[in-house]
Amino acid sequence: MEAKELKKRIEKVYGQEVKYARDCDPLAIEISQSTGGTVSASTVKRLLGFVKTSSKPSQYTLDTIAIYLGFSDWNKLVSSENATVPNENGSTNKENEIEEVLITTKKVNSKIKKSVVAFSLIIILFLFFGWFSMSDSSTNYTQLPHLPELRNAGRAVSYDKAIYYVGGSDAVYVRNDNWKFDFDMKKWIELLAMPTARAEFGATIVISKIYCFGGWLGNDIGETDVAEAYDIQTNSWEKLPKLPAKITSANAVSIGSEVFIIGGTTGKTRTHFIKYDTRNKLYEELPAPKTQRLYCAMVTANGLIYAIGGNSFTDGEYKWLNNLSVYNPKNKIWTELAPLPLAITRSCALVRGNMIHIAGGSDGFGNDNGTIRNNHFVYDIQKNIWEEENPLPYIISVHQFIVHAGKLFLIGGTSQFPNPVNKFVLLN
Repeated sequence: MEAKELKKRIEKVYGQEVKYARDCDPLAIEISQSTGGTVSASTVKRLLGFVKTSSKPSQYTLDTIAIYLGFSDWNKLVSSENATVPNENGSTNKENEIEEVLITTKKVNSKIKKSVVAFSLIIILFLFFGWFSMSDSSTNYTQLPHLPELRNAGRAVSYDKAIYYVGGSDAVYVRNDNWKFDFDMKKWIELLAMPTARAEFGATIVISKIYCFGGWLGNDIGETDVAEAYDIQTNSWEKLPKLPAKITSANAVSIGSEVFIIGGTTGKTRTHFIKYDTRNKLYEELPAPKTQRLYCAMVTANGLIYAIGGNSFTDGEYKWLNNLSVYNPKNKIWTELAPLPLAITRSCALVRGNMIHIAGGSDGFGNDNGTIRNNHFVYDIQKNIWEEENPLPYIISVHQFIVHAGKLFLIGGTSQFPNPVNKFVLLN
């Protein structure tokens, strides 16, 4: 179905013209509230032709739009195209039938919206602030407003009063969306998209810029050496010099003005450990950890860099790792510390105080959902020992685990391979 035709159908149900790109913001809210699904303004802009893109919308998005238009799924909507929406110069012989369907849809949507409002009021009255706390036998948590779209393998950073989430995958296509969650406004805000759509890249923040290195461009392309930086203050992107090697399954941390990136190649694993100086824009290839790895978590504390877990593929065999390796930038030496209690890959780590937290991940490969974990381990940097915390409230992998204002948050990821989630939760 062409964007022009789809736009006409949506406008008929919406009850007003969608003339400018900014009109897509309230329309996205209307669609989400009416269907109970989640469709972002950026997705609506792409669907209606306001933003040019070579990527295709997900089946979830198409089905949600179809439900808004009064159909059970996208295929049913497409098969109804013979009942064309009337054009400006005339009408089809199906005009009355279409009008009846649209009016019925509008009434149904209105009833749904009233029910949503009533339910929301009950939640607000009962829970005071609209966010609700949940608990089970594991960690207590608070459910926050979901990511605007389903995502895994994106990257998140904390800056000032917001958390930023960039890129990732919707399980079909890699994405370049750029969002921030404003804690004052309690909502996600769409920002200027990353120039290169990708997942599994390394990202970190220096002053007020988010630096993004390497990543995965999709199964038909593979790894990349692309590097870009987002300026939070100006909402603009800058193209950086290319990495000295194409890498994916990457992570990055910063110490002062220097960024340290770890990643590697698929197939036979080769790890690259690279330093980027944000002042002179020069790279330096550094000694990699002794154990070759991809998908390792990485953090920095007290001027040292810690690489945790990951997996490798050597001699036709996958290996899951529990290594904790620490790098000293002054002497450029890696040292092995107390290993993780569990070999884990595709996990995520953070530092709070003198403790390293690592949570979630997988101890297997591929579509075996039984390998996705909800473990939460804490490493005492001074004592060189690991302890196990209460498990996460759900299993999760290729997610983001981030500290903001001293609090721990989980964002996105996959709980059932390969489908991403849009969960955003605060661990209490």
